[in-house]
Amino acid sequence: MAVYVFDLDGTIVHNGMPINEGIYKEILRISESNEVIFASARPVRDMLPLIPALLQDCLMIGCNGGMAWQKDSMIFCNFFKKEIAHEIISFLRKEYIPYILDSTWQYSFSNIPHSFHNYVKSLSDDFEDSEENVINSGISKILILDGSSTSKVNAFLSKNGYKLHINYHKKDNFYDITPQLDNKHQSLKKLGVNFSEVIAFGNDANDFDTLNNANVSVFLGDPQEYAAADYYCEIEYIQSFLKEISNISKSIES
Repeated sequence: MAVYVFDLDGTIVHNGMPINEGIYKEILRISESNEVIFASARPVRDMLPLIPALLQDCLMIGCNGGMAWQKDSMIFCNFFKKEIAHEIISFLRKEYIPYILDSTWQYSFSNIPHSFHNYVKSLSDDFEDSEENVINSGISKILILDGSSTSKVNAFLSKNGYKLHINYHKKDNFYDITPQLDNKHQSLKKLGVNFSEVIAFGNDANDFDTLNNANVSVFLGDPQEYAAADYYCEIEYIQSFLKEISNISKSIES
């Protein structure tokens, strides 16, 4: 049995829409004889609306390794220390930088508006809460919606000695901050995933460690962006690629 690890956005999810029927059917077929895991920068709350019901019992890694969920149960969720969260949020407000704060399920938006706020509301409107309540519940991720602010935010974090994990999403011009130096690969290892059995799919820098350590790596994008993949594919052809993947699975099993 192989272990398939799928990133979502830009890999099997296109333009923030739910997994299309063709890709879904291929992943469902794969899941009948293999383990399927979804690993995303999104919190689990925003992963679930994109994944069809028959695949929602699969292990899900959210917030770039900051949380894990399976079968309606949160396995773990890492939170910022409250005083550090307050300092970062105060800085973002002062610099007029738009953001989203994620807790386990709730979220809140910055007072500085951004079009991405509306997209998040469209996925999970029921979980919007006040910033105070989200901070008190514990912040699992700060998504910063202005890529041009990276230098000043990095300088602020460095000045204060905050050892946090930053993930850049250059295609969206966003980046996120999570409270520990974990990533998707490290969290999967902690959960006992054997990477000698992994076939990993990804498209961005937050997938590189997972791809580097997988038995088989599939990169959705240009080799100039990531040169170490075993296979390259474009999202338009991922359904066809998945149809042919059984031969790769058999080579791992043998």
